Amino acid sequence: YKAHPNTVNNSIIPSNMIAQYEGNANDRPPKTPLQQQAIELFHAHQFLSCEKLSLLELSQMKLNLRQPLPKTTPRKNYLGINTNNAIEDTIAMATTYELLGDCANRAERFLCAVEYYRQAVTLVHDYHYTRSPRRTTRSADDGVTSSWEATLRVKECQALSQTGSIIEAASILERC
Repeated sequence: YKAHPNTVNNSIIPSNMIAQYEGNANDRPPKTPLQQQAIELFHAHQFLSCEKLSLLELSQMKLNLRQPLPKTTPRKNYLGINTNNAIEDTIAMATTYELLGDCANRAERFLCAVEYYRQAVTLVHDYHYTRSPRRTTRSADDGVTSSWEATLRVKECQALSQTGSIIEAASILERC
């Protein structure tokens, strides 16, 4: 059996639809198997299933971060690789929050989508901020740190505009 050239991992989802979650390789971490499955569910318009799977993934990630380990014992990150770096572990949650925001947006739960996007923006901004050697202080007025963060801000503003918060959406876009 040979997969169709326009599919991803032998799924029926075209690769260009999955590309929305790939972005620049420097911006986004690799996807976990559950995230990849959730993305396929999202593109198959199975938004409730995608949301439940993403919530499961998020709870597993948070549980892994909360487990107290001695400093000498490495923690397995979201891909099963030993690490002691909590920043690297938390960036994977941003993809999950983005998926949750997209599901809420499609289900027309716009306020919920805004909150998920804001969680993702915070994680992405902090991640790229801490990796940048030229920044010495962090303020709320910092611009976007990556194309991924810009994409999340646009999604947040689209959801805000659906709630009628046009001025707040415009304000966020002006700060980018």
